[in-house]
Amino acid sequence: MTASIDTNVLLRLILDDVPAQQAVAEQLFGDMEYPVTLDDQAIIEAAFALEHHYKAARVSCMTMLVAVMDLPTVIGDYHVIREAMEFWSIHPKLSLVDCYLAYKAAAIRATPLWTFDQKLANQHPAAQLATDSSTKSITRVDEQS
Repeated sequence: MTASIDTNVLLRLILDDVPAQQAVAEQLFGDMEYPVTLDDQAIIEAAFALEHHYKAARVSCMTMLVAVMDLPTVIGDYHVIREAMEFWSIHPKLSLVDCYLAYKAAAIRATPLWTFDQKLANQHPAAQLATDSSTKSITRVDEQS
């Protein structure tokens, strides 16, 4: 049996800013009989809160979140979110959500990731700027029949 962890529990564990909740979070993350998983969205939301609300540097956000993902009681496949966070930590003009979408698209071989975000298209190889000319090269399923 595995449990999932919400962003606010993850943040209490990392920040230790609400002692009673932090103690509960430590128990949840420390229970070897009942491992936990972190959804990618919870990790992204935590990174956003750490960066924007708590003013943590991106590298610090990544370090804190990876430390939690590496706990022996945390299970899951965090390959894509780790790569996205590494890219995000060195590209200050991109959001973690954009980085995650680009890495996820590449991981499932659903590229290009069409975007109107010039910054993303210029900085990540899986992203491509969506233009009028790019839609002309797409053959729609209903046009093949």
